[in-house]
Amino acid sequence: VKGSPETSASVLTFSPDRKIVASGSIQKIKLWNINNKELHNLSMLSSPIKNASFSRDGKILAVKYEGHNQATNFESDNLIRLWDVENGQELRGIEGNTGQCLFGWSFDNKILAMGGYGRGNIIKFWDIRQRKELFQLEDDFQPLFNSENIHADDFLSLAFSKDGKRFVSGGANKIIIWDVENRKVLHKIKSEFSFR
Repeated sequence: VKGSPETSASVLTFSPDRKIVASGSIQKIKLWNINNKELHNLSMLSSPIKNASFSRDGKILAVKYEGHNQATNFESDNLIRLWDVENGQELRGIEGNTGQCLFGWSFDNKILAMGGYGRGNIIKFWDIRQRKELFQLEDDFQPLFNSENIHADDFLSLAFSKDGKRFVSGGANKIIIWDVENRKVLHKIKSEFSFR
């Protein structure tokens, strides 16, 4: 894909089988195959794409974007839009996190976890089929430092264990292992980093 204002990408992600690439720009997100053929041009608002993530089976693409509510003229960036990868059709979206959003898919593709910058220590877990929030995990982890550009208590990475019983969240100065069924913290690992 040649770079231009129309095709330049701020977000790029591969499907799990590495056959499809999702590219997000200021106004839209597109799906391409590895032979540089455009598969779908997914309609979006004129808003920057913040993040995109394929489900583990590659059938659904979750997209976080900065939305604008024309009726109220206020920014509303808490919607996660879901797309059917095969036919390019939009599925019913779910309410996500404000600010930067990270995704973590369960291995059975039934649950989507969301957390990230601007959300502190809260992770939301959504049932993808029913489009409803199942529960939240929140920790009282105290940051070891603060930085002008980094929220030390935010999550930077999320992942499920293969059996779905454990969940791990990582941040600038912490790694937390969670018991998903009992919704509690099992272990906390503290780390100190120096940013210069």
